[in-house]
Amino acid sequence: MVEYNIANIISIEEYEKETKTELDMMGIERIKAKVKLKFDQLSDLTFGNLAKVVKQSIYLKDIDLEKLDRIKQYRDYLAHRCFKEKLLENKLSSLEDVDGFVDELNDFEVEATEMNEWLLHIFKDNKTKSILLKH
Repeated sequence: MVEYNIANIISIEEYEKETKTELDMMGIERIKAKVKLKFDQLSDLTFGNLAKVVKQSIYLKDIDLEKLDRIKQYRDYLAHRCFKEKLLENKLSSLEDVDGFVDELNDFEVEATEMNEWLLHIFKDNKTKSILLKH
């Protein structure tokens, strides 16, 4: 969800690039199309590349980049190496090993949830924009 919410937030920044103070329906549709295109482009990025885009974000200027990097690194570990290292190499051979791994996973969940809640707050604060509708 962290990746998804980052993509959503950066996508709605497309509205900030609009210079007109009044928009007609075609202008609104154009902005909606830009936001959707940006979201689609960001959704195709790896988490690592998306994290790089965050650094240019207006809305995410206060993001904890160290925390985001820790989340990305551990997510990459889970996705790419965990199975091999923990299970195939039998590194979870004792109950103590399993408990330690469960603690690691719980810590990751707490950190990812905190980040996601922060992102949801940023999204909520920026998802609605006022415009003057020109007839």
